[in-house]
Amino acid sequence: MWAHDLPNDFSRLNLFDGEIDSYPHHHHNTALFEKGFTFSSPDNLGNYMYHHILDQRRKHLQGTSGANANYQILRDRFVSPQSHGGVRTPVRFSPLNSTANNNPSHYYYAAKEKASIDSEQLSHVISPRRVVGDPSGYRCDNSIIIQGREAKQCFENGYSSTRGFRRSPRDEASIHGVGPKSFSAAAAAAASGQNQNNGDFTLPMLLDFYSVPDAQCYIYNLAKDQNGCRFLQRLVDEGTYQDMCMVFEGIIGSVVELMIDSFGNYLVQKLLDVCTDQQRLQIVFMLTNQPGQLVRISLNTHGTRVVQKLIETLNSAEQVSMVKSAIQPGFLDLIRDLNGNHVIQRCLQCLSCQDNQFIFDAAVKFCVEIATHRHGCCVMQRCIDYSVGKNRDKLVTEICKHGLLLSQDPFGNYVVQYVIEMDTPAASAKLLGLFKGNYVNLSTQKFSSHVVEKCLKHIGDTRSRIVRELLSAPHFEQLLQDPFANYVIQSALAVTKGPLHGTLVEAVRPHKILRTSPYCKRIFSGSLLKK
Repeated sequence: MWAHDLPNDFSRLNLFDGEIDSYPHHHHNTALFEKGFTFSSPDNLGNYMYHHILDQRRKHLQGTSGANANYQILRDRFVSPQSHGGVRTPVRFSPLNSTANNNPSHYYYAAKEKASIDSEQLSHVISPRRVVGDPSGYRCDNSIIIQGREAKQCFENGYSSTRGFRRSPRDEASIHGVGPKSFSAAAAAAASGQNQNNGDFTLPMLLDFYSVPDAQCYIYNLAKDQNGCRFLQRLVDEGTYQDMCMVFEGIIGSVVELMIDSFGNYLVQKLLDVCTDQQRLQIVFMLTNQPGQLVRISLNTHGTRVVQKLIETLNSAEQVSMVKSAIQPGFLDLIRDLNGNHVIQRCLQCLSCQDNQFIFDAAVKFCVEIATHRHGCCVMQRCIDYSVGKNRDKLVTEICKHGLLLSQDPFGNYVVQYVIEMDTPAASAKLLGLFKGNYVNLSTQKFSSHVVEKCLKHIGDTRSRIVRELLSAPHFEQLLQDPFANYVIQSALAVTKGPLHGTLVEAVRPHKILRTSPYCKRIFSGSLLKK
C-alpha cells in the first residue's frame, strides 16, 4: 500500500481506499509483498495512475480546515517533493504493529527532490520518525540497502555512507520518513552551513534532529557498516574533539563486539590512537572485567589487531597491569594460536623488560613446548631478542639444555640455529658438548642437518670435530649420496681450509663414479674440490 503520511498517533492513513491496494494484483512488475510490506515504484504505475494518486492526495490535504491546508501540502512527504519537480521514488512502510516509541534504532528513508528547494522549505520537509528494528547495511550495484527486521530501503546511485548524499545527475534532496534522515547535499548544507556542493555532515548535525542516545545508536550501526565505519574514522581524524568523544560514547558500550567485527575493529583502532588516557582506561576495563575475555578477543582474526593496537598505546602503569593480568592465564593458548601469538610478540616489542617478566618466566618454564610449536618457535626467538641480562642467560641455557631434541624438531631446529647465530661462546660450548658423537646421525636428518651446517659456518672451533666424525663413518660414500648429508659435506668443503680441507677432498675424490648421482652432482661439480 502506498502511504506517504503518518499522523502523530502513528496510525496508518489510507487515502486511496482499495485502488492502490488492488493495483499490485493487476501489475506483476509493480509490487513486492513480504511480511506485510509493500514495496512498489511509482515509475511503474504509469502517468495516469501516478497523477491520479497525486491529485487524490492534494484534494485530501486541501480539505484540511483553515490556514493549515497549505502547510499540510508543504510538509507532506509525497506531495511536497512532487510539487517541486522531484523524481518519483519508491517508499515502503512497515505494518502498523511495528511502530514503537522505545527503540532508538533508525532506518533511512530517501526520496528525490529538486536541489533548489530553499532551506525554509526544506525545514518543513525534514521530520524524523521512528520504527522498531535493528538496521544493518550493505552495498550492491551502486546502491546501499539498509535492512532490518521491519524495514528495508534502497538508495540509488547518489549515496555514499562516508559523505552523505553526493550530488548526482538527478536533482536530490532529503525527504523525511520513519527513522533518521539520509542527508542530501542540500540538507547537509542547510544543517551545517556548508556549501551546497559539499555533501559532508558531522555528528553535531545528528544532534539537531535526535537525542544523544539516538545519535549514539546511529553511530553503533554505522560502525558495523563498511562505508559507515570509514565515515566515522574520517570524522575521528578530521573532526573536533567533541566529534571524537561522541563517537567514543556511541561505541564504548559495545566495544567488545566491535573489536571482533570485520569493520568495527578499524574504528576502535582509530579511537585508541586519539582517545584520552581516561577513555583508554575505560576500554581496558571493558576488555578485562570478565576473565578470559581479552584472550578470546586476541584469538580472533579482527580482535587481535585491536589488542595489538591497545598494547602499543598503553601509557600508564595501571593500564599495563590490567592487560598483563588478563593475558597471563591464557599465555600458552595465545602462543599456540595463529592470531594470538602476535599479541605476545607485541608485548615484547612495546612493553618494558620488567613488564615482560611474566613472558620470560613462562618461556623458560615451557621452553620445549613453545620452541617445538609452529608459532611458538617464532615467539621464542623474539623472547631471545628482547630479553637482557639474566633473563636472556636463563632462556639460552634452557634452550641449550634441550638442544639435541630441539635440533631434530621441525620447528625447534630454528630456535637452536638462532642461538648458534648469536655467537655466544658459552651457548656454543654447551651445544657442542651435546652434539659431540652425534654429527653423523644429525647430518642424515632433514631438520638437524641444517643445525650441523650452521655449526660449520658459525663455530670455527667445531669444524675439525664435525669433519673427522663424518670421515670416520663406516660408509662415507653413503653420506655423499644422502639427500641431507650431502649438503653438510658441501658446506664443510666450502668453509674448511688448509690441511683439514685437503683431507676432506682426498676422501671425496675416490668416489667420482658417484658424480652422476642426483645428490652428488654439486659436490663434484664447481670449485668445491679445487680449493
